[in-house]
Amino acid sequence: MNAINLAESAAVKDVLNAIHWWQHRTSGESAANAAQLSLLRQENGVLARELASVQQRTTRLVQQQAHTIETLRALLVRLRADLITRDTAIAVLRDELRGRDVPAC
Repeated sequence: MNAINLAESAAVKDVLNAIHWWQHRTSGESAANAAQLSLLRQENGVLARELASVQQRTTRLVQQQAHTIETLRALLVRLRADLITRDTAIAVLRDELRGRDVPAC
């Protein structure tokens, strides 16, 4: 072998060694990436279940609040009716007092 062939042979060996090293490195990275992906999938599952639970709780709370709002609205209507009845009774009594020429309080 002449010097050029030896140099080319050494360069080829260096390139092949570098390729071999990169193959090992990338396969290791692939395994690490696969492990990380598996962990991310597990975490995603946990978070998805937690989200579903929070959504259910939120739905229940919204329904409870809607029921409370309707109850309070009905109470407000009844109280307004009671107030109108009271004010009407007061007005009637005042009119009666004025009709009797009795000084109002």
